[in-house]
Amino acid sequence: MLDATVDSACELCAGVGAERKIRVLHVDDDAKFLAVAKQCLEEQGMFDVDTASSAESALKKLRSTEYDAVVADYQMTGKNGLELLKELRQQGNNVPFILFTCKGKGEIAIEALNAGVERYIEKQGEAEATYEELKHTICNAVKRRNTEKLLKEAENRLHQITENIQDILFLTDTNFTVTYVSASCRKILGYEPEQITGKSLERLIHPDDLPNVIKTVQKAMENRTGDRMEARLRRADGHYLTLEGIGKILTVGNGDFAGTVLMCRDVTENKKSLEKVHFQARLLNAVGQAVIATDMKGIITYWNLAAEQLYGWSEAEVLWRNIVDVTPAENSREDAKNILDLLIAGKRWSGEFLAKRKDGTVFPAIVTDAPIANSKGELIGIVGTSTEITEQKWMQEVLEDAIKEVAELNEKLQVVGGLTRHDVRNKLSALNGRLYLLKKRCNGNVEAQQQITEMESISKQILRILEFEKVYVQVGAEELAYVEVESQLDEAATLFSDLKGIKLVNECQGLTVLADSLLRQLFYNLIDNTLKYGEKTSVIRVHFEEEKDQLKLVYEDDGVGIPDEVRANLFREGYGKGTGYGLYLIQRICEAYGWRIQETGSYGEGARFTMTVSKKGEDGKECYKLSNGGSAGTGV
Repeated sequence: MLDATVDSACELCAGVGAERKIRVLHVDDDAKFLAVAKQCLEEQGMFDVDTASSAESALKKLRSTEYDAVVADYQMTGKNGLELLKELRQQGNNVPFILFTCKGKGEIAIEALNAGVERYIEKQGEAEATYEELKHTICNAVKRRNTEKLLKEAENRLHQITENIQDILFLTDTNFTVTYVSASCRKILGYEPEQITGKSLERLIHPDDLPNVIKTVQKAMENRTGDRMEARLRRADGHYLTLEGIGKILTVGNGDFAGTVLMCRDVTENKKSLEKVHFQARLLNAVGQAVIATDMKGIITYWNLAAEQLYGWSEAEVLWRNIVDVTPAENSREDAKNILDLLIAGKRWSGEFLAKRKDGTVFPAIVTDAPIANSKGELIGIVGTSTEITEQKWMQEVLEDAIKEVAELNEKLQVVGGLTRHDVRNKLSALNGRLYLLKKRCNGNVEAQQQITEMESISKQILRILEFEKVYVQVGAEELAYVEVESQLDEAATLFSDLKGIKLVNECQGLTVLADSLLRQLFYNLIDNTLKYGEKTSVIRVHFEEEKDQLKLVYEDDGVGIPDEVRANLFREGYGKGTGYGLYLIQRICEAYGWRIQETGSYGEGARFTMTVSKKGEDGKECYKLSNGGSAGTGV
């Protein structure tokens, strides 16, 4: 049951913090507990925890920083947790507030509930369950707050849309009584909205048009659809306007008729003017998209405000210019001409298109183009809408990167999952102690001594596997920075108490590479490999060679080398005389740096590991640098 709760909490937190980490302010006057709680919450990378040791300190931070949630103890020096909450609410700060305290729930439960605490969580109890409950509570609170915020924003947008549309929006009940009318009725019909609300819409419809309207509504009720209708409505001054309306039937959950929604516009002008006004109205009413109209030759005749904002050209600058000369990026001009030919032929086109702004910047857009016909079916122009998708493309790249990271994490889990945990180390320590005692008691028993020695060897091998696990999970975890190769190699060598008389020649002066602290581990594993299997090694040499746009970092020794039949599987996981993870780890570290590693030595002459480093990475950042004092070698 606990595992299921943990998974649920992780999934919930991951969903809430998909775009960024959840920022939490933890308030407690126990500094040691704050440090432990911060580590427990941040361990899975879903939370960014800031701490405060008092309510006063928390209030100061809350004035300058926005947090997604506040977690606070109840009993603290100075103001207690509920007093902190009360002051926050008085300041208008509605951040979710969670009590995380040792104070008995029964003592302050009613007070906490009345104060508006999101939830009360006790510190006591099993740590894993307690912190998973806290994570779950934080995520639920943040999710609820985000949902409320989005809902309020949506309501505000809907209100602004309905109050600013140029057409008239009617909502009616089952008796055709108006329950809502947009503010545009004031301009079109001359009524204030309250003069129409609560009255039957039939009173405004011309008597001659009423039967057709009723028939259309009844038909829509039977078919559970909507339809277009035209009717004359009486203005406040007694005159009638011809309105064209699009009506939809509203139903409740069980499908019963609940009312109608009507969107009406004035179509009183003559047909020619109507088509022009109707056409321009559709363009003007486009929300969030650039709308551009041209004639059949591609000459721009209309350019809305959204187009000005997207492309950077004012309407006056582009009118009567050919669209092929304005919107396409340079390498998309030929595509634009082909699309224009399709539209002239009466076909529609929609797809992704590379466009440019007035300042020359290029951006991807989703474009939909269609020919426009008059009442006789004759093509009279082209209309197109375009929306920038730079952010969507970026999000797609982020998603792809996230999927790649998950795949890499899954690979690590497969490797590390079957190995060891902290308690295995403790057990091995106890086992080694027992072996030590047993060895002393069996002094003189040669066979028993041999068995104990083999068991000690197995124990050491398990410890090496555990060390591999510790290092492996760090691969890719650190942010890469420029590090000196010479010092990293020297530090790796000092980790060995005895180099067995081997001379280390370090010729990496002046070379820095884009890497992390695991570079030292990489050299350590190479040296360790030489000490174990080189047999006759007397010299280890590390140097570099620069070739055009790449650098080769070479580690070589004069030992026995690596047999040809072994070389093909050298970096494979689990392959080798020891644990089989030393060279595998080296390859994974190189991959994390964007390097390529190969063994290029000759059997009988020594091992030679060549690491190829590109001059620049995929992000354009330099992968290595040479100082004035450094120079590339020529090899041996």
